[in-house]
Amino acid sequence: MSSQAYLSALNELSHDPQWSSLLLTSGSQHVPAKHLPFQGRSGGGGKPLACDYTLSTFLGILDSMKAPQRERPESISYHPEFDLHVVASRFVDGKRENYTHEAMTPFVETEKCRELLNAGYTLQVHQPQQQYPPLAKLIARLENELGGLVGCNAYITPEKTQGLAPHWDDVDVLVVQTEGQKKWSVSSTPPPTPHAPPCEPSGDLHSTGKALFSCTMAPGDALYLPRGTVHSAVAVATTTTAPASKKQKRASKDDTCGVSCHLTFSFRHRQSYGDLISAVVNAATHADPGSVAAATGAAQLLRSSLPFGIGHLQAKEGQSEPNGLQGMLAGVLRKLADEVDAGGVLLSNALDDSAKDFFGSRLPPPDDDDTEGRKGSITPSSRIVAVNPGYHRVVRALVNQKSGWWDPEADEGNWVTLLTSTFNRLDRHMMNSAPEEEEEEEEKEEVDFHEYGEDYDEEEDGYNPDGGYNCMEHEEFSHPKQIEFESSCTDGLLRLFHGDGAGVVVSSLSSNAYHAQSCANKLYVYGLVRILQ
Repeated sequence: MSSQAYLSALNELSHDPQWSSLLLTSGSQHVPAKHLPFQGRSGGGGKPLACDYTLSTFLGILDSMKAPQRERPESISYHPEFDLHVVASRFVDGKRENYTHEAMTPFVETEKCRELLNAGYTLQVHQPQQQYPPLAKLIARLENELGGLVGCNAYITPEKTQGLAPHWDDVDVLVVQTEGQKKWSVSSTPPPTPHAPPCEPSGDLHSTGKALFSCTMAPGDALYLPRGTVHSAVAVATTTTAPASKKQKRASKDDTCGVSCHLTFSFRHRQSYGDLISAVVNAATHADPGSVAAATGAAQLLRSSLPFGIGHLQAKEGQSEPNGLQGMLAGVLRKLADEVDAGGVLLSNALDDSAKDFFGSRLPPPDDDDTEGRKGSITPSSRIVAVNPGYHRVVRALVNQKSGWWDPEADEGNWVTLLTSTFNRLDRHMMNSAPEEEEEEEEKEEVDFHEYGEDYDEEEDGYNPDGGYNCMEHEEFSHPKQIEFESSCTDGLLRLFHGDGAGVVVSSLSSNAYHAQSCANKLYVYGLVRILQ
């Protein structure tokens, strides 16, 4: 297939020419990893980010579970379980077979994995980044680059076998081959399915549409599959073998079967215009009473009651209902469109709600090695700069904690929110629930930063009355995902976290000196800023 034919096919699949042109490489149906658009930004002089997760990596993690917990790597925080963390399946004679573990032995063990691979099962490892820091580092950068959550699965497939039936996904997928080889087949959706990006995964398909292309991927190759692309993969013969344990080697001279491994990075989940429109409607319909959003004309119309008898009405194509329901609904939608087009608060609030989910669920930032900038005390003249600025977002919606809604006339009691991913948990990334064996975190007391104002003069909890607040001396505090500040700090926070990176002087965070110092103290204790001077 020529490069032009591939571009045409990809445009047809994705309806997104930008991605097609970025990922296209001349004369090839698949994309070498070194050409990926988000690579070369790792700070290493353009060095591509490596994806080296293989079968040996996975088995090594399982083997580490046999060591006492104090001797395990810090990233190994739970023992993987079948169905929750690992699914084994094989596709034989047009039918998929799933492995069902024994009821009393859900934990994934090395020997069982080798047994399943030799029996032709593919091991699907869910979110391997939770226990493999190099992969987590890559995904954190991808999330920062793409501005959305990025999930990951690893597929370890025995040679000459297929693990899954042809299917499409409800997300965009980037496939990276890490070990062995796989032959991929890509086709259009089967008739009579209309060609439109789907909102749900297809499940197993018994038939496919027109074949678009096929390619064999080797380690380092990548393939972009837009949402709704029908695809399947078969592991081809390879010399790579699954390493056997010393006990197995003594018992038999036969190696475990050859394997092929690839990673899938998924993104753009629930990121269609339909999802955004739903968020805008929700922001208007469920806005707090008294808020700016609730006062808009669209919100008032959306909150209006429908006429009686709605359950008996039937909308017929080309006909109007006697009570004018169609015209009324069209009028509401036009009013909503007009207010969005005018740049009102409805779209802003919808985007803030989306950001809350993203910043609360994404991977935490890389470890900060700059301890020098977090020593000493914060004073009104200190210049502070954001740590990992891409991992925080200022939400401008102001909420009155006393009345429950925004009061534009009052200043005291109004708050602006900072969303932060600093304290997110790696072992909970992209998982609906935490592992059962995980111990509950001890509740830590929230620090009352408002007591550290201009008139505070007691030397305790690390406060220095001559210089400010020393976070290095403070003991315990909570790990929030949202932090509230007085509304007078809004512009200062926007400059600090969304400005040019030059930082701000503490006293300029707010026109109220007490609010400015309290805001800086809180940011400093949570490690969200460092001192420049």
